[in-house]
Amino acid sequence: MIKVLVISRSPFCADNNTGNTMINLFEKVENIEIHNLYFRTELPGKNPCKSIFQISEKQIIDNILKRKPCGRFVETKNDADADAKSEKKVYEAAKKMNFYSLWFAREFLWMSGGWKRGNLKKYILDLNPDVIFMPVFGCWYPHKALAFIHKLTDAKIILFHADDNYTMKQFHLSPVYWIYRLILRKWVRRSVKISDVNCCISEIQKKEYEKAFGKECLLLQKKGDFDGDAPQKETFNEPLKLVYTGNVSSGRWESLDIIARSLEKINEKKDTARLHIYTASVLTDKMKKAFERSSVVFHGPVGASEIPAIQDDADILVHAESFRLKYMLEVRQSFSTKIVDYLTKGRCVLAIGPKNVASINYFIENDGAFVISDKNEAESRLHELFSDGGNVLREYAGKAWLCGKKNHGESANDIKKILDKIL
Repeated sequence: MIKVLVISRSPFCADNNTGNTMINLFEKVENIEIHNLYFRTELPGKNPCKSIFQISEKQIIDNILKRKPCGRFVETKNDADADAKSEKKVYEAAKKMNFYSLWFAREFLWMSGGWKRGNLKKYILDLNPDVIFMPVFGCWYPHKALAFIHKLTDAKIILFHADDNYTMKQFHLSPVYWIYRLILRKWVRRSVKISDVNCCISEIQKKEYEKAFGKECLLLQKKGDFDGDAPQKETFNEPLKLVYTGNVSSGRWESLDIIARSLEKINEKKDTARLHIYTASVLTDKMKKAFERSSVVFHGPVGASEIPAIQDDADILVHAESFRLKYMLEVRQSFSTKIVDYLTKGRCVLAIGPKNVASINYFIENDGAFVISDKNEAESRLHELFSDGGNVLREYAGKAWLCGKKNHGESANDIKKILDKIL
């Protein structure tokens, strides 16, 4: 039995995007035990883990002020957990303000070293993992934990790069941001140096990181169920139902608003389509105003278990990336995990965003979606999509399925192949 320790910020469970992706990557691999070390106060929901060990910033503060030991095993989720709710509010406020100084405050907490002197060392030595798997996040402290654990074990290390947390191809005016990122680059390079395998989420990222690190990188993306024939939608909703499920930050809401404004004009002659938005993102006043358009039906957050049925009912599934330079650079290497979920549905995928972003480029290269890469052409492109009695929708639904089957079916690279390679 292979023991795999997954190091993550949020718990390894289906309740969050990172956990959902990790479950997808590992769920069909036989003869492995999954163990999770994570760094948030929130407690895990449904998960496949043999053990879950938590170190949170609250524990580190209690260690400094009250000399309480850091690190504990956790098992069940408690929705009434006050610490988790308090932490969530702090993170949401920090995201809203882009308050980079809070990043440093968090890192200074981890510099205290109390997390090393607690129960973590015993947990790692007792576990003695064969493999350590860590998604690479845009913060230093998980890399510190990885370096500490690496000294305690002979485990092989697999890094999973899902966002650009290394290159300098970013746009920010804050000097604090750049100081933080320069230090982050050093930590990422240290982790890459001790790693055995580096996995990248997009072809763009793979090529750039191979050049930057001088190491081979493997493409690793979420898999989907593409067995059998593509699901068929017999009839379309009236008006047509465009569905977006996911994060609307990083400028994505502006691209959704481009669609919404175009739909308002199209709907003047005939009530043709509505954009339905499901998101747990914290909305700014500008976002709220944009989503009040007559062409938009805003639903807010829904449970993860409800999303598949919502996507099944859609006529068109929407993927959006920002046209703003700052956000374009942020997501340039990224590949949204919900893309694979979309492709399994056998629905037309409408992708809006610039060509040089990895996800939009993917759809263009694989002819897997109806793409709007010029925001000035949105209205005319949507007219084209809605024309011909639904035949265009059916055509692109078929293309989406074939794209998914080719790139995310059983033949795609997976964790099992990587484990076989290094063990």
